[in-house]
Amino acid sequence: MDNKHLYILLNVIKTNGDIRKLKREGIDYKKIAELTKSAITQKLVNYKGDKITLSDKGKEKLKSLETDYKVRDKKQWIMAENKSKIPKLEKDFIFLPNQNEIHF
Repeated sequence: MDNKHLYILLNVIKTNGDIRKLKREGIDYKKIAELTKSAITQKLVNYKGDKITLSDKGKEKLKSLETDYKVRDKKQWIMAENKSKIPKLEKDFIFLPNQNEIHF
């Protein structure tokens, strides 16, 4: 079990966050389930009914992992979204839309 992934999982459980943080790290749902099961067997989290909470041992582990894996750089808090970014146009460029695509 990777300590960085464990830190993210414990932090998500503590803050009642979203597991998409783990998906962004490249972990599929099967691995997330295995990581969660491993955390339960190690008594890092409590699983009762439909709730998952951190145990005292899990809080201590999260605190010890925070020193190495907590993101302190504000630029890394929000991921850049490049999918809808358009290329920069030159100053003398004149945009003429396609007349067939304009509807009034």
